[in-house]
Amino acid sequence: MGVRKLPDVSGLAQCAELCWQLRGEADKRQVPGAVVGLQHNIGLGGAVVVALYQLGFPASKNSAKMAVEDEPKAEEFAANKVFTEITKALEEEGEKYVKKIRGKFLFKVRNRNGKEGYWLVNCKDGNGSVTFGKGSADCTLVLDDADLVDLMMGKGKLKVQGNLGLAMKLESLQKESASRLSTIRAKL
Repeated sequence: MGVRKLPDVSGLAQCAELCWQLRGEADKRQVPGAVVGLQHNIGLGGAVVVALYQLGFPASKNSAKMAVEDEPKAEEFAANKVFTEITKALEEEGEKYVKKIRGKFLFKVRNRNGKEGYWLVNCKDGNGSVTFGKGSADCTLVLDDADLVDLMMGKGKLKVQGNLGLAMKLESLQKESASRLSTIRAKL
């Protein structure tokens, strides 16, 4: 059996430092814009170690931070006013809508800037509710921001994923709350 030599601690320290530099985690020692690291050691016995390091998944770097900053807010959509009025209608007459509709709708809305917002309209439980964000639904409706406002005013185009029969029941909520929604045009 041959003798196995443990790696030189300074080599490990260099390796760790290069990894931290490439990840942008070197604090005060950070080299701005580091994308490649070179390590070289010449050992006592003449052994030479040369290694080239590069960040393995640069696209995922800081992806958690970017996702939080890029999440759209309800106020960035004209459709938010529609959902505000639907919320008011459900607060006043939610039990009636829940008995009639018995389903959950997820609205996937794209605004002028290309951002996507999600509203979950729950006409299945309690007195109903509207929440901004993704959730499980019986029917998903995919629309542009302006098209959703038009749809709730009685015109526009619609793309449905899921239970089409349930989507047809949504019309009753739209028609019964039309008087509330007519005020939206003035607010837009």
